[in-house]
Amino acid sequence: MDQLQKVFWNCDSTRDSSLPRPPTVSEVRVAVSPNNEACPLNKIIVCPENEGNMRELRTRAFTACKRYNHSPRFCDFSIFAESGQGKSFVVEQFAKTLDIPTVTIRGKSVTDTWGIFSEMRKVCEMRGTPLERQENHSKGAIYTMPPMLVFWDEAHRIPKGLAEGELLPVMEGDRLMSITEPRTNPPHSMLVDCLDVAWIFATTEKGKLFHALRTRSPQIEWQSSPPDVVARIVKQKLDDYDREGVVPFTMPIEACEVVAEYYRVPREARDFAVAVVLRKDMISSYTWNDAIQAVASDKGVGVDGFTDQEIDILTALGQRPMAQGRLSIPGRCQKEEIDDIILPRLLRNDSLGRGGPFAVPISGKGICLTEAALVVLDGRNIPHKGEKITAEYFETRSRR
Repeated sequence: MDQLQKVFWNCDSTRDSSLPRPPTVSEVRVAVSPNNEACPLNKIIVCPENEGNMRELRTRAFTACKRYNHSPRFCDFSIFAESGQGKSFVVEQFAKTLDIPTVTIRGKSVTDTWGIFSEMRKVCEMRGTPLERQENHSKGAIYTMPPMLVFWDEAHRIPKGLAEGELLPVMEGDRLMSITEPRTNPPHSMLVDCLDVAWIFATTEKGKLFHALRTRSPQIEWQSSPPDVVARIVKQKLDDYDREGVVPFTMPIEACEVVAEYYRVPREARDFAVAVVLRKDMISSYTWNDAIQAVASDKGVGVDGFTDQEIDILTALGQRPMAQGRLSIPGRCQKEEIDDIILPRLLRNDSLGRGGPFAVPISGKGICLTEAALVVLDGRNIPHKGEKITAEYFETRSRR
């Protein structure tokens, strides 16, 4: 039995006259162009540094959309970005452009190819193209996957055995996936044809993604958004929320620009903006600046974008370097929060538009603050011991 799949047009018009004529190559090119408001990719607001990445995505979308079934074969890619910069949204808009089933897997939630197959089967059933067993597949496969995307978020958490032993063969050669059904005794093995499947990996930890996976697909380095782009992203999201009834009204772009001064990460800025709208709705006498300052005060965030926790840690480092494990004391939190959330923000470079990095690990010293952090402390009139406790000072001495 043939595998069902959504057909967008038929290349051979003699087979099914009910289908419309296939679009020309020029029409497909227009469909994915930056000037076409109907293209989902154009919901992505980007800074100039990401224009090249958008061209890469449009090229892949163009390649798939030229095919009668929008097959994304060999359109795999990996996308790397800092947390909260919209990796999932980028992939979501890419998937909407292709309009084919999309499987989303997070971290370690799937540990073997049977788990991947199970997620694929669920999505196919939801999209009205349930998987059909095949008896005479030329490659010996039991199933043929219809065109689809498999999006693996937090890809650096993929179990090593799955990544290197089972997933890599699916991405090269004949693209057959070997699976073992665990419910049979003895376990039954079979092949699944994944020729029309594209694999997309997203992570904040590029260095932790298995090298073999990283080199098997083109890499997209998504750059962090500067404040003006964050403001536009917040505006777009608040407008969407307003239309959907999530918030009682939207926010003017001028207020979004102020929000972007407090939070430089799009996801964090969006959540902050929602809280501001709800506060202004509750206290109608508030101006937008009143509401922003009130919510920021409640959240312990200054207009320079630093939280009270971050300032407390920088204040402690302004007296002396500290071992990473002891930063939880001035931070008043668990070590895991320091390691996974707070310290990575302080270690970031200038991508957030507020300077940086603000802390650097120095061998034999521990975590040291930087000259950029001294500027932050000076701006808040917080005393410190000056440049002789900075990472730059210790690094200069070590080179002598």
